Amino acid sequence: MSSEGRLGDPQFGLSSSGGIEAIDLKTLWRLVRGRWPWIAAAVAAGIAVGVVNYLISPKLYRATTQIQIEPRNLVPSPDRNPWIEQWTNMKYFPTQYRLLRSRGLAERVIEDLRLDTDPAFVGEGRKAGSEPVTAQEDELYKAALANRLISGLTVNPIEGTELLNLVYVATDPKLAADLANGFANAFIDWGIESRSETLLQANRVLGSQIENLRRDVEALEVGIQKYSREAEVNATDAGAGVVGQRILSLNEQYSTASATALAKQQRFNELASMRDLLVAENFGRPALETLRNELESRQRDYQARLQTFKPDHPEMVELDSEVQTIRQRYQREVAAEAAKLRQAARTEWEAARQLVDRISRQRAEAQEQSLALNVEVLPLTNMQMELAAKRERLSELIESQSQASLSADVETQTRSNVHVIDKALVPGGPFRPSLRQNVSLGASGGLMVGLALVFLFHILDRTIKSGEELESLLDLPLLAAIPDMGSDGAGYGQRAYYGYGRSKRTGSKGGKRTTEDEGPVAIEMLPETRPRLAVSEAYRSLRTSLLLSSAEDLQVVTVTSAEAGEGKSATATNLAIVMAQLGKKVLLLDGDLRKPRLHRIFSVANGQGLVNCLAGGADPSTLIQNTGLPGLHLLPTGVHPPNPSELLASERMRQLVAWARKSFDFTIIDSPPILAVSDAILPGTLSEGVVLCFRANQIERDTARRCVEQLRLSGVKILGMVLNRYRPGSSYHYDRRYQSYEAYAESQVDSAA
Repeated sequence: MSSEGRLGDPQFGLSSSGGIEAIDLKTLWRLVRGRWPWIAAAVAAGIAVGVVNYLISPKLYRATTQIQIEPRNLVPSPDRNPWIEQWTNMKYFPTQYRLLRSRGLAERVIEDLRLDTDPAFVGEGRKAGSEPVTAQEDELYKAALANRLISGLTVNPIEGTELLNLVYVATDPKLAADLANGFANAFIDWGIESRSETLLQANRVLGSQIENLRRDVEALEVGIQKYSREAEVNATDAGAGVVGQRILSLNEQYSTASATALAKQQRFNELASMRDLLVAENFGRPALETLRNELESRQRDYQARLQTFKPDHPEMVELDSEVQTIRQRYQREVAAEAAKLRQAARTEWEAARQLVDRISRQRAEAQEQSLALNVEVLPLTNMQMELAAKRERLSELIESQSQASLSADVETQTRSNVHVIDKALVPGGPFRPSLRQNVSLGASGGLMVGLALVFLFHILDRTIKSGEELESLLDLPLLAAIPDMGSDGAGYGQRAYYGYGRSKRTGSKGGKRTTEDEGPVAIEMLPETRPRLAVSEAYRSLRTSLLLSSAEDLQVVTVTSAEAGEGKSATATNLAIVMAQLGKKVLLLDGDLRKPRLHRIFSVANGQGLVNCLAGGADPSTLIQNTGLPGLHLLPTGVHPPNPSELLASERMRQLVAWARKSFDFTIIDSPPILAVSDAILPGTLSEGVVLCFRANQIERDTARRCVEQLRLSGVKILGMVLNRYRPGSSYHYDRRYQSYEAYAESQVDSAA
């Protein structure tokens, strides 16, 4: 089939008008409505899967600890400004986030909380024979536990702040809270220990340098004494002159000023590297201590009341506002005091440095004068100057070591730069799986699967289901759609009864009628036995549509189908019955010489009939049998002939049809299926037209097309189509048409009564 033919196929809910394809939503809606049990079953299955998944999935609990990480520096150094450097280092916070998820921190948490022996974390413990026997195996086991511990941790920084949330997910609620708090505490302790270790390492380096300088000073002192003896010059002689005395005085002043400047610089660097809070608390005004105590008192009061009231309680909101006000005031006071102390320290350092520079220039001038006056004391003077410089450097290093020790003590004794803002609480219930979410996802998934199955099977199904589809496919008028009255699946060609039973009224109780099944009702005789049913009304509609289908007077009509079992014999029989009900003289001719059925429908003998007229030249008027219905006459086939096609194509067949036009008001020929044999074409050429019968949900589109094309190629006029065993629900238009019959048609029970 070409793609062009498929685009306009009603099966896909597409229409092609003017070359533009549009989705027919009504067709899609009818498709979904017709297969709603499939969709409902898929949705129910999806919900069941969601519920089962919820029941079998382990319950996960989530606990969150909120912490604050403030940037800070480690060891002050005279060669750089660590305060500015640290704040300009944009890698600081990402590094801290990575450290929080490091294996080393996880192993520390395992040791702090003893998780390697906690059944809630380890589970049932190690299997027998799996205990590590070597140090390497034990290390690998701890690493595996650490990686497992890290898998439940999530670090969520709060953008634009120094805050972040440590979220831990575990199958035990208490374990989740303990691990969230454990990571925060371990990170704080780890940071303090790391900084202390760094400061101690700096002290060791400074100690090594001091020891080397001391050895150099001792060596210079020995050298000065040796030179004085050999050159018969002593320190007194060297400094006897005015210039020598001035040089010695300036050297002493330079050493004192350098030591003072170094101390001032160390103090400034210490204040610059420390946080505002540490500067203000250790070197600031005592009044800040009172303000800090007040803030901590209010915070403790807030945490105590939080055990009773919720955070949005008016009293808690007011108390929180007071805490925030005091905190802001405290932060402003701390920042101002720290800035003031740093500025004062910088001013003192600058003054001391200027003094050192001035003394250095004076000493240089005195040394030049000394060299000019006395060359003999020059080596001694140089050694004395070098000794003074070494002593000066030694004093600087000793001062740096003292400051580093002080910083280490301050860092160890004061609070960490990582603060816990909100501790994790034991969660009251699991956050995953969620029954509502599982049911929603299951229902959505089931709905999608159901819709997919409906559309998939509908696309794979090439059968015709509705009259609209049949008209659009073949471009022929639909004369009637005969509703399907049962669900047993029996075909028309097998004497289908549609599952309707003959019922009789057996009595009433409480105003309700009861019925008793008397057996099935034959579809072929329904317009006579149940004239007020909707199916009978459909055949009368067929009669009306057929009479209006042609401008010419219809006398001979052939009823056929594409394949066997599509209800052509039932259609021919019921059409003949409703025609006879108009008071017309109707002849029903059984033209299916291969598989005749009309004699069985009317329960008459089939010893003689059409074959006798065509083969033996018998008078047809003598072979016509009475059907028991007023105005309806039957000409059966007679004995089975060996050459059906030749008989139907004979001249006697033409003469028989001409005789029927003169003798009867209306003649209906029951013809064989078109695609099964070629016999159906022959009666069609002798009649005014052909009525094509198709069975819904059985005839395929390609089959229907071939049938119509074969009739058109043979020059047979097609009056219209009949859709048998049509099931309401596949077409909204025809549903409404046949639902309207119910207002005029009596129920089965009433008709049986």
